[in-house]
Formats: sequence, C-alpha cells, structure tokens
Amino acid sequence: MVALSFVERGEGFPLLMGSSLGTDRRLWERHALALSGSHRVIRYDHRGHGQSPVPAGDYTLEQIATDALELMDSLGIECADYCGVSMGGMVGMWLAANFPERIRRLVLVCTSAYMPPQQTWIDRAELVRVEGMAAIVAPTLERWLTPEFLAAGSPEVALLREQLLGTDVQGYAGCAIAIGGMDLRDSLTEISARSLVIVAADDPSTPPVQGELIAESILDATLVSIPGRHLACIESPDEVLAAVAGFLAS
Repeated sequence: MVALSFVERGEGFPLLMGSSLGTDRRLWERHALALSGSHRVIRYDHRGHGQSPVPAGDYTLEQIATDALELMDSLGIECADYCGVSMGGMVGMWLAANFPERIRRLVLVCTSAYMPPQQTWIDRAELVRVEGMAAIVAPTLERWLTPEFLAAGSPEVALLREQLLGTDVQGYAGCAIAIGGMDLRDSLTEISARSLVIVAADDPSTPPVQGELIAESILDATLVSIPGRHLACIESPDEVLAAVAGFLAS
C-alpha cells in the first residue's frame, strides 16, 4: 500500500482529481477552487509524484489505481466522482471498470485507453534514469502546450517545468512503464458511470480519435472538444472548468 499525499477543500459529494505523468496535484488547483463550492474536492499525488512515496521498481496501472482506491478507503469514501487528465484519466477508467460501485461520475480529460508502442515508454523510462528529468522537459512541454502558449512565457509554463523537474526519476520511470503496459480497451464497456470525455483539438499525445473511441465504448458518455494540446486544462482552463462543472451539476 502507498499512502498518497493529498489536499482537500470544500464540502459535498467527494471528487477525486488525478494529474498526469510528470505533474502533481497543483495541476488542478484552479479548477479545485471553483469546484469546491459544490464538492469535497480531493487532489492527490500519484505514487512517485509530488509528495507521495516513491516505491522501487516498475509499476502497473492497477497498482497506481489501487493507490487511489486505498486513499478513498482511508478517508471513509464509499463512492466518489473522479476527474483525471492523461494518466489520471487512465486511473479513472480502471477504477470505474473494476469497481463500478465506487465511481458515480467520471471525467476523462485528454487521455487514452491504450498507448502503444510499449518500447517508446521503456525508452523514455531509461532516458530519465540515465540523464535525469531535464532530458525530457523541452519535448514534453512541446507536446503539452501549443507553441503560442509556450512563447507567451506564462507563470503556468514555469510551474509545469517546475513540476517536471521536481518529479522523482524513479517515480516517473515506474509510471511510464505502467502506461506502456496498459490496455483498457476491452474494459471500457464495463464502465457504467455517467462519463464526460474531453479531447483537445491539437493534442499530439492523446489525439481526439482516442477520446472518441473511449466515448463510443462507454454506454453513457458525452464527448466534448476544446482548443489546445495535451494539457488543455492549463491552456484552456475556463473551457475545461465549464465542461466539468456543467457535467457534475447536471
């Protein structure tokens, strides 16, 4: 068991928020502040990220998702809404498919049920283990954000760079291996939670077609497209927040 680090704010039905590979709970800070008016918002750090412990070895998505389930148990939460971006969305799909009674509503932002080829993730894990996190910062930010947003030099870009550089090498590599070995496609039909799938029009990491597959496979899913690249929650925060808040309130 990995005792995840988390912060919570607000009262109401619980909402867990999971971040992407290479980021921590600060990714959702702006959204959590707005959503805490109607929900008990719990932002947490995945294993190997932020202030959570860093287990040795490679990880599996099941392990990463089970950490979130154990966090719910430790907080006495029997059922929650879940909102995750990228790897956080993968965790949400795993939870909703394997423990449907624990997830009421599911928000999936810029994510995928399958991320081949596996060797790409093995190579990336090896790169950071050998050269450190600085080796992947520039190409990662280019996948996450449009050139225009990067060029503007906003505080959000600086914070994302800080999160990447601050991620433990072992934690990043272990989670990268988990993503490479993941295939949730056959599990999507098991998800009964009402779901919102948000895709970003210019996302090179999880292109819209991957979100479309998820939305088509989940029985009760709505698909929304917004501007931006992979971390659209940072580049188009108002659009993402409006979609999430409207969905959770409906």
